[in-house]
Amino acid sequence: MEASGGERSEFFLLDRIQGASSADVLLIDEPESSFDNHFLKEEVNEIIKEISRRMPVVVVTHNNTVGVSIRPDFILYTQKEVSNSEIKWRIFSGSPTIKRLVSMDGLEIPTRDVLLGNLEAGVMTYEERSAAYEDLKD
Repeated sequence: MEASGGERSEFFLLDRIQGASSADVLLIDEPESSFDNHFLKEEVNEIIKEISRRMPVVVVTHNNTVGVSIRPDFILYTQKEVSNSEIKWRIFSGSPTIKRLVSMDGLEIPTRDVLLGNLEAGVMTYEERSAAYEDLKD
């Protein structure tokens, strides 16, 4: 039986993650690109959390199933600023449980805005989804 493209991607990712168990640090760039959210939550997130107990794991993601549900210990958020054709990158960081993320030069942004903006497509979309889910409750 031939595996689908998504199944091959799932196998490849899981094999690579498991093979990294002897590394000092694990870097994962957008693991969600070919997977459905159920697989991410049930398989990938559990493996990532297990490995993170043994070594630092850095996950780059735009998907809330990975970004929030693995309950990260720390957030790094990059923000691009353009003025007069000059590009400047600012990095904000902090625990996902604090109210504000802070940059190296002391600027602060609300953690909630970062999480909802990047992982839920913004506050308005989050609130629309939340209301739709509530409407479906018995």
